[in-house]
Amino acid sequence: FLYRLYVVDFVEKGKIYFISALKSVHPVHLTWLRSVHAKIIKLPFRRIKYAFALNTIYALLSKKLTDADIVITENPKFGILTLLRAKKRTKIVGLAVNLNAYIYYHWRIFDHIIANSHFIKEILVKNDNVPSEKISVIYPFSNFEEYPIPTEEQIKKKERYIVWIANYPEKRWTKGYSLLKRIVQKGHIKVIHIGHSSISSSSNIINLGYLNEQEFVNVVRKAKACVHPSLFDAFGVAPLDALNLGTLPVVSSNCGISELMPDEFVASDVDDFCTKLREILDMSAKDYESRLRKMIFSIRTKTSKQKSIKFFHDTIINVLEGGQ
Repeated sequence: FLYRLYVVDFVEKGKIYFISALKSVHPVHLTWLRSVHAKIIKLPFRRIKYAFALNTIYALLSKKLTDADIVITENPKFGILTLLRAKKRTKIVGLAVNLNAYIYYHWRIFDHIIANSHFIKEILVKNDNVPSEKISVIYPFSNFEEYPIPTEEQIKKKERYIVWIANYPEKRWTKGYSLLKRIVQKGHIKVIHIGHSSISSSSNIINLGYLNEQEFVNVVRKAKACVHPSLFDAFGVAPLDALNLGTLPVVSSNCGISELMPDEFVASDVDDFCTKLREILDMSAKDYESRLRKMIFSIRTKTSKQKSIKFFHDTIINVLEGGQ
């Protein structure tokens, strides 16, 4: 039973499947999948270590995917498994969201790849020799894009703390946490963390754990800045959420979202993070409102929820109809 598969069907029609070993599907991906009436096949483990387990999964996947026209997965290992599909015409589409997968596995097995940023596309082209034309860049979206931009008076009421968001259960951020601690120690900055409970509170880092949506909105909107110290992120929905909620973010240069951000909000090392976060904390309400408004208008046109969903839908349909 350790190697059984179970299917979560939220739409009965369609022959498109998504294979995942994650405890929960990212909300953005879930919305994308619903747009093409995909069925989710969840595997009850993350890693496949032994040959006998591989043989079991080969057999189970082959049985489950007998009617599959397209199989979508975020892990190239599952892409390899689906090569045992019953139909030779089944197409495999990869969601390029995992750095470990870029290093250890081969993405060339996919008929098409969806990358969350040009940053990721360049890695796949350079490191794995994936043809550029086989990769579509689709930016994730924020569910908070309809929130109004705070006024200058509302910005004056913001509290002098920085928020660090890891609000999805699958995001452990342990490496990002080590970087954050160095930023806090060097910059003497107060940080409120939203997310994984293993992050312990200290004098300068307060862990609130996971929050419901309204609590999340309240904490983020009151913050003066958001920090995203990830050592690598295919995109970075957390700082996008913060921005749409009216809080200026500073993100790592190793994140996909950095390609959409002005240089003044992208940091390359600890000193850079400290300097740019301090500038935001000391920024006047008038200057803050001006920069926030300008950045939101620029980024929302490229991360629109409606455009993101339509682009994903059209890309999958194009693959289904025989395109690359």
